[in-house]
Amino acid sequence: VTRKSSHEFREEITTLAFAYRLCGDKALLEAAARRMESACALRSWKGPEFLDTANMLYGVAFGYDWLREFMTEDQAASVRKAIVGAGLTAVAEAYGGEKPAWWVRSSINWNLGGNGGAILLALSVLGEVSEAAPILQAALSNLEPALSALEPDGGWAEGSEYLLYSMI
Repeated sequence: VTRKSSHEFREEITTLAFAYRLCGDKALLEAAARRMESACALRSWKGPEFLDTANMLYGVAFGYDWLREFMTEDQAASVRKAIVGAGLTAVAEAYGGEKPAWWVRSSINWNLGGNGGAILLALSVLGEVSEAAPILQAALSNLEPALSALEPDGGWAEGSEYLLYSMI
């Protein structure tokens, strides 16, 4: 997984899933399903940097959440298996117990990107897989340093471009 491929995946899945929900064109659903199947066939969603992984988390989370009701049970089970094996596991490793990855509780865009992806992914399967709830709880608590950096006036030390990137 590279930054380019993970970003393209995230953009394609969110666009295809959203467009399908708007107009119901089966070709869009089929295209999204093919992209999801390709992503879920990967053994790992880890890239050179966790932001690459976060893009995969975002894409799969949106794809699963927005398209789950249109998937067969086999497709949904395959996506859930990948969400746990390639997604939530990568997040758990980054959170790493006593020595989490440097970005996990940082006050920069990596925190919002990584923890945001973890939140979306965990929410997409909450109540379906047991691994989701503890990841969701940890990710929400890890956001505090980055959100506190917006005080007192909503300004962002990295500038508005990184703030926008981080919040999407």
